[in-house]
Amino acid sequence: MSGEAEALLPQRSHPHQVRPVASDIDGTLLRPDGTVSDYTRRILGRVSDVVPLVLVTARPPPTACTLAAEIGVSGLIVCANGALVYDSAQRSLVAQHLIPADDAAALVRAIRAAVPGACFAFEFPTKYGWEPRYRDLKRRLLGAILPGSWSSLAGATPARS
Repeated sequence: MSGEAEALLPQRSHPHQVRPVASDIDGTLLRPDGTVSDYTRRILGRVSDVVPLVLVTARPPPTACTLAAEIGVSGLIVCANGALVYDSAQRSLVAQHLIPADDAAALVRAIRAAVPGACFAFEFPTKYGWEPRYRDLKRRLLGAILPGSWSSLAGATPARS
């Protein structure tokens, strides 16, 4: 954890005190249907009453905060596969460890050279974007996975990944 994020955690007055507990969300706290059991919610509440509970996810902050609220936890969330630390209670970015723009551009060029037709989406700390080809590919994949036309899915609740 970065010094910026660690500074937000309560300071230990004794060297043998319990440190923060961190838990992955997807595949750990969430059941296969994307929900959290009442039992898990109660246990997490008890844990967070005693020590800081930090959630960890590949998801971006907006989605991670929604899940944290559903789980009944607020505070620090390590998001975007460790690139961001977000405080869901304060709704603020605490720390970020982003890929430098030149490195990201070089990676995109290398992938495009190796995989013709590759397309990309990207995330910033609180927003995301994609190339038109990515959007089209996503629509085709969802159409193949989910029954019905893309337009029928417009009002559907998005599946959690």
